[in-house]
Parts: sequence; structure tokens; C-alpha cells
Amino acid sequence: MKIKSLTTLCISFYLMLSPFATHATEVRVAVTDNFAPPLLELQQKFEKTSNHKLTLTIDTLDQLYTQIKAGKPFDLLLLDDPQTLQQLEQEDYIVPDSRIVYAINKLVLWSQQPYLVDSQGRILITSKFKKLAIPTTFPYSLATQQTLQKLGIWDKLKPKMVKTASLSETYQRIATQKAELGFIVLSQLAKIDEEQSPWSLWVVPTHLYDPLKQNATLLKRSQNKEAAQEFMAFLQRSIARSVIEDFGYEVP
Repeated sequence: MKIKSLTTLCISFYLMLSPFATHATEVRVAVTDNFAPPLLELQQKFEKTSNHKLTLTIDTLDQLYTQIKAGKPFDLLLLDDPQTLQQLEQEDYIVPDSRIVYAINKLVLWSQQPYLVDSQGRILITSKFKKLAIPTTFPYSLATQQTLQKLGIWDKLKPKMVKTASLSETYQRIATQKAELGFIVLSQLAKIDEEQSPWSLWVVPTHLYDPLKQNATLLKRSQNKEAAQEFMAFLQRSIARSVIEDFGYEVP
């Protein structure tokens, strides 16, 4: 009995000293809802390969901005809007020089109808449709406008435009055929089986619009900056880049 008790004591002492026995550090991540699907998969992989836990707050950019201004102590912010990022930097909520770009989205012209959109986007020139859904959220609204302006058809198509409040709403309008076609991003289609739900699209050449960058940055209220930096480094590793690409993004 004494030998057994001594052995148990030794094992317990070893576990106390082991780095794997330490409590996981919580990394509080604020993320815009467009990047939620890949982040949920990245969360699982990161937590399996580190001694940290991600706590995610997924919301619209406006809501996240309000929470940051109200003092919610996020460690890390993942967002797709360079204007808001610049504003937060000017208001001194962000750790200087901590920003990284970990993914780049692609603008696409998409239709639920299998043969409506051709691979060159010529349907925009012919205007053989009634409604074109376009998002009003930045930076996707700007990318759409830049594309149509460079094609010389922005003013021509204005009467056919159906403006939506978000990329999700744009997708729903097209999916339910309340608009025959519209501009969304490739990541929204990445996990949809085209064979089960045929559609047509044109991947807009990137020289027609400013890059749609996904940014990660440290916030000054962070209480776990080192752990947050580990996750930022993880986003640039091959294991994370592979997941990000699977969801339709490019990686820098």
C-alpha cells in the first residue's frame, strides 16, 4: 500500500510539472461573420496543436466595432474592412504594426441558373437580365463598383441593380432567384456541391478591383498577447493556409 501511494504521489507531481498539464490560455477572437466557417475549422486544428483555447465572438463589423469601443477585452480582431481597421488604429485600439493579411477573397458574378453567366462575364455587357444583386457593405460594394466602372457599364446597369445589406443577403437573393445574378465572393460557394445545385459564375479578374484582404490585428486591451500572436503565426502556417484555400480564398 505504501509503494502504491508513493507511486501515485510521484505521478501527480510529474503531471503538475508537465507543460501539458497547464491550464489552456484563452484567446478571445472577434471575427466578422463572413470568415466564421473557415475559422471554426481552424479553431479545432489550433486547439489540437497548442495549449490555448479560442473563444470566438462572431458578428457584423458594426457590432464588433461597438463592442471594442465599449471596452470589451478582445485579444484579436479578424476583419475584412480596411476603413474600419484604419479608424481603429487612429482611435488607438490596435497594437501598432501588428496587422497581418492572412487571406484574400475573390469577387465573382454568380447565378443560380446554370448557363446564364458565361466565363468572361459578357452577360453584363449584353444586359440580358432584369435584376443584378449587389452588396452595399464595404469593401465588397467598392469592388463591385470598381469592376463595373472599369468595364464602362456602371451607369448603364444602375436601373437593374438590387442593393442588399450584406453578402449573405446578396447570396439569398440570387439563390432564391429574386435576382437572376449578382456579385458575391468565391468563399460563399466553396462548400456548395455544384453537381447537386448547378449554377454559373464568372471569377472577376483581380485587376478590376482592389484586393479583398482578410486582416488580423492585436488589440491593446488584450490580456493574452503572446497567445494571440501564436494564433496569428498559426494562420500563416501550411496547415492553416490549406484550410483557408479550401474555403475559396487565396493566401498571401
